Amino acid sequence: MLNLDYHSIKNEAHYFLDKNRKNMIYTATIIAIMTSLPALFEDTNASILDFLLRILLLTMPHGLVVASLKMVTGQENQVVVREDSMTGLRRFKELFPTYFLVGLCEFLPAVVLVVVLSLSMGFSIAAMTSVSLDTLATGTIVLYAILILAVLLYAFYITITLSFTGYVIETKGERKMAAIKDSYRMIHGHVWSLIKLFLSYLPWLILSALVDGIIGSALGFLGPISALLAVIATAFIQAYFFSAEYHIGVAIFFMRIYNHEQGLDQSSEQVVEGEAIDEERSDENA
Repeated sequence: MLNLDYHSIKNEAHYFLDKNRKNMIYTATIIAIMTSLPALFEDTNASILDFLLRILLLTMPHGLVVASLKMVTGQENQVVVREDSMTGLRRFKELFPTYFLVGLCEFLPAVVLVVVLSLSMGFSIAAMTSVSLDTLATGTIVLYAILILAVLLYAFYITITLSFTGYVIETKGERKMAAIKDSYRMIHGHVWSLIKLFLSYLPWLILSALVDGIIGSALGFLGPISALLAVIATAFIQAYFFSAEYHIGVAIFFMRIYNHEQGLDQSSEQVVEGEAIDEERSDENA
């Protein structure tokens, strides 16, 4: 029987993380820092550098896919920080087309929103940012706020449904739209379970955002240095409390569905649940 209870998956993720916590968290921290680097140039005149960095680092998160799969398939000792954290860059040419398409799918709702709002308000897209709220009726503002919220929720839904894309690449060797379609197919009908898993880590994401804001406010006089310190601090918090364990959870989620489709019995999966975890831990302590 296919068990996708997020409590069970989260318990397993915590158990597997303990097998090689240090390397997994270091890997997640390096990836989080690298992918946050473009944020350092958002409020500067280096917009071209910001754009180029985002393109270059688009495949960087794939390192977490590779490392998390190792953690749940009995290869936890093969998680190597230097190798796995740089997997996305080393395999950039191979991975970029697929991750670029994923990015398009995730940001398409936002693009549609900008176009719809600009046309409905009679403004050019370029002039959208200069529109004053004082010129809009309250009802119009509420309507647009609801529309924006709906698009953001839909974009989040798309992101969740494409969460398996990297895992499909590694296990099935599929690329581009084939991998994206397979991710959507596998997770279709189970989206809410994965959303609940993600939301269970939401407090830690809020904490990292607060730390980012506090550092920016308290050390703002340091200029770029404060921004860099904020990136490093939030990256570590996210890696330690969220991304390392969450991606292992997604790997478990994926492997349960994958094994189920392969006709493998639940008992044959390399998955330890509930009391079995406690039994193994008690055996290790003994």
